Amino acid sequence: MTSAAVLYSLQETEIAIEADELKLSKLNALIAKDALAEERAELNRLKDELGHLKVSQRDTLAEIVTINFHIQNIKDKLYGGRITNPKELSGFQREEEMLEKSRGAVEERALDIMAHIEVAESTYQAAESSFKAGVEVHHQHLREWDSEARTLRSSLERAKAVRDAYFSSIEAATTELYRGLRKQKSGRAVAKVELGVCRGCGIAVTNIIAHHARSELTRCPGCSRILLVE
Repeated sequence: MTSAAVLYSLQETEIAIEADELKLSKLNALIAKDALAEERAELNRLKDELGHLKVSQRDTLAEIVTINFHIQNIKDKLYGGRITNPKELSGFQREEEMLEKSRGAVEERALDIMAHIEVAESTYQAAESSFKAGVEVHHQHLREWDSEARTLRSSLERAKAVRDAYFSSIEAATTELYRGLRKQKSGRAVAKVELGVCRGCGIAVTNIIAHHARSELTRCPGCSRILLVE
């Protein structure tokens, strides 16, 4: 007949397996998680912001080139000697003044964009440096987690072999009792008796019950767990 000591060893093996399976599950979740998702999203946002600023800068510079072209075209007309009509000359002068004023405003905008680009580039470079450092740290963590996961898988494989060996040696009725108690008693079907007390529920175990528990499977009168008297 299976002894309480064997069932207790089986129980401790199963508890250890469950604890390691939980650890492995958490490790696998850590390995699968994109730990730098927020940092990557922020880096991409800063990159896009910098890109938009540079596009605005190119458009603004192109606008200045266009204005300069029109101003030069008007100057050619004003000073080329081909137009002599005072009214027409006056019209071109007013147009030149308007273009000069417009160019000034666009150049101010270009300077403002340039200042924003300098700030954006500095912010992006700092974020990129921080992200790269984070990637290195995360890769180190991944190596550590992967190593720990491999160790846990090996340990679990051995522990499950021990568990299966226990079950193969235990009578069917005892297995059914043990499994039922584990479900009912939060994973602890067997409780030690220490200093005359059941460690499962704290009730005092009489000498008669303890005597029986040494030679056959005996249930605690308080919590119904199988008692182990060493």
